[in-house]
Order: sequence, then structure tokens, then C-alpha cells
Amino acid sequence: KALHRGARVLILDEPTAVLTPQEVDELFALLRTLRAQGTSIVLITHKLHEVTALADHVTVLRQGRVVGGGAAASLTREAIAELMVGRVLAPLQTRAVRPEGPAMLEMLGLSVRDDRGVPAVREITLTVRAGEIVGLAGVEGNGQHELLEAITGLRAIDAGRLRVGERECTGASARHVRAAGLAHIPSDRLQRGLVPGMSLAENLVLGRQHDARVGRGVQLGGAALERDALPLLEAFDVRPADPRALAGRLSGGNQQKLIAARELGCPAGGSAATCALIAAHPTRGVDLGAIDAIHRRLIAARDAGLAVLLVSSELSELLALSDRLCVIHAGRLVHETTPAATDERTLGLHMTGRASLIDAPLPHTSTPEPLA
Repeated sequence: KALHRGARVLILDEPTAVLTPQEVDELFALLRTLRAQGTSIVLITHKLHEVTALADHVTVLRQGRVVGGGAAASLTREAIAELMVGRVLAPLQTRAVRPEGPAMLEMLGLSVRDDRGVPAVREITLTVRAGEIVGLAGVEGNGQHELLEAITGLRAIDAGRLRVGERECTGASARHVRAAGLAHIPSDRLQRGLVPGMSLAENLVLGRQHDARVGRGVQLGGAALERDALPLLEAFDVRPADPRALAGRLSGGNQQKLIAARELGCPAGGSAATCALIAAHPTRGVDLGAIDAIHRRLIAARDAGLAVLLVSSELSELLALSDRLCVIHAGRLVHETTPAATDERTLGLHMTGRASLIDAPLPHTSTPEPLA
């Protein structure tokens, strides 16, 4: 629409957030053509491979200020990352190899309908075991949203069974599923994850507000609640680490770390400890420093024995964190693999239902450098 109206300056804010690698290639080819025709393009992104693949000049913002930049050809990805975060990011440590653990999250023939009553999830069978991260890749709108809502008790299950830990949770409420030991980092931190007008301490006990230890009736505990919140805020580097601060005043990255602190640092509530975690787009829209912190927490949860189902549109994130990878397309699981046995192109073809092209030769392209 912007190009149809004759735009000569094009501002793109995270334009590849929900695109497959093949679609990213097509978009970048178009942007290079526009640049050659004289269009000015401002690309806002935290994906460093996009910066190095497209940009002529780089400007780095941190906390609302310009902290550096220059000609893209003179800056390495590591240098840009250091400017963005304010420190050198250490690489993720190699994950410890763990023996196969017991099943902590089980779906058997799960089918779910969307808001219109149309089948959105079709007979999905998937097991996530203690001490592993299973990544779920898929183009937005292929059933991931409905699947996660069904698992967490927010949407009715049309057919099939669901088990969390040692409890049967088919048709259970969100409160019952949580009591069974399921933690949940939702995809929308403001709509599902936080109450912006409540304090950090109060947000840290959401989901456990019925527990007598944190409050009585509609009254949540005062000083004790704040005292218990402070170690969590410090451990997860939530800034400011002020239990009385309002969640709505935090930056997006700190809001995400606050949710991670609640879901990974607190018991799930009821009689069961946390045994499984749903992490839906846990780093969407946050800065590199927060991404690094959340990645390390997810790996620590895995190493501590949690079963983690990671849903993300970032294929690089799935490949970096997952022990196993599954692809969902048109509501069905169509492919299962491991990070060592696949790549972003192969995953993208499965995601778009074009698996028959996997062994086909790559088409000729004028793209001068790889995008990933």
C-alpha cells in the first residue's frame, strides 16, 4: 500500500517478524530493487543479520539515545550487539546432555476449533519430556495460538486428551492446569501476561492469588508480598527492582523479564511444583540484552528438569535453544527433526507446505550475500 501511493521514504519496523526465510529473501530482493531505484529505506530491527545484509549506514539506539553507528561495512555484528546492549554478550554455553526424562506434557490426538468454530488444530500428538526443550515452528495462523490456549485451559478441547505432569487435564480450567504444574509465558505480555496498573509484586503472584500465603480474598499481601518479590526481581534483573513500581511503567524487555520471573521463579501454585513450561514468543519485541537473559533462563529451566514447549517465529531462536523441533502447518504436525539435522530453509519449506522442494536446487538469485 505504501509503495502504491508512491512513497519515496519507506520505514519498516521489524518487517520480518512473521515471515519464513523464503519470504524474507523475497522481501530483501524487493528492498534492494527499491534502493537501486532511489527509494530511501529506514529499517528498524534487532536482527543483526538483516542489518549486515541490507544496510548502508547503521545507527544504534540504547535507552532513547544514539550510542554509535557508522558505515555498515565497517561494523561487525559483534560490535553492533555491544553498542545495543552496552556490554559484550557471551555465547550461550553448550547444553548438558540429559537422559530421556518422564513425560511432563502430553497431547494425544488433540483437536481444537477457532473462534468461528472451524477446526484449527487437527489430531496433534506430541510429548515433551522433563529436561528438554521442544521447539514448535510455523507461520502465524496455522493453529499455534489455538493449541496453546487449549493446553493452558483457555480454550475448549474438541477431541483428544491432555496430561500435565501426573494429572489428566483434558477439559480442565486454566486454574486446574496451572495447579497441575504448568507455567505459561504468553505471546502477548500486556493482554495475557500482566496487569499494567498493578505493582510488580502483585504481578508476580498472578495465578497464585488464591493461595492463602499471598493474600486473602481480593486483598493481596502487603509488606510480605513485597519482601518476597525483591529477590525475584533482582535474580531476573528486572529494572527497576522496585516491588511497588507499576508494571505498565516498565520497558517491554523488563516486562518480559517480570513474566519470566513469575513463571520460572515461582511455584505454579496448588500442590504441584512447576513441571512444564509453555513459552510463546518469549523474546518478541525485546532488546538483545533481554533476549540473552531470557534464553539463559529457558536453558537453565531445561537443565533443572522442566519440560519446555517453545513456540517462536524466530527460527534462529528455535535452532539455538531446542532439543527437538516440530513444524505445524494447517493445524497438523507435519515434520519433526533436531537442530543438527535441519536448517532455516528446510524448516521454512515445511512451514509453507512446500516440503517437496527441499531437495530441489536453489533458484538463481541476484542476492549478493546470504541472509542468515
